[in-house]
Amino acid sequence: MPLPGIHNIEAYYGSELALSYTYKDTSGAAIDLSSSDVKFVVRDSPADPKASLTLTEGSGVTMTNESGGLFTVTVTADQVSALGRRGKTVTSVYDLTVTTGSSIEVIVRGTFSVGSGV
Repeated sequence: MPLPGIHNIEAYYGSELALSYTYKDTSGAAIDLSSSDVKFVVRDSPADPKASLTLTEGSGVTMTNESGGLFTVTVTADQVSALGRRGKTVTSVYDLTVTTGSSIEVIVRGTFSVGSGV
């Protein structure tokens, strides 16, 4: 299994965030997600067992082309605000995972920062 990609996300307090992804193998070919579940989880720190936000298919994760490995993660303005603090930048961490059967693969991870915006 390849190491997960690192992508640090910056959002702004009170703004919606939409991220589009294509799940690919090491040769660059799209992986069919028809039999998989995608989950986006934000935590205060990597060691924190409690999630601050969990998005799954139908609840923040939208499959745009399952057979082509395409999906979008949408964090609503209210969810972004709940992860931040007005007037201050708050940084958490996130993992984006794909589960197929009993196999869970972290495909992207990084920091999730919510800035004040203005």
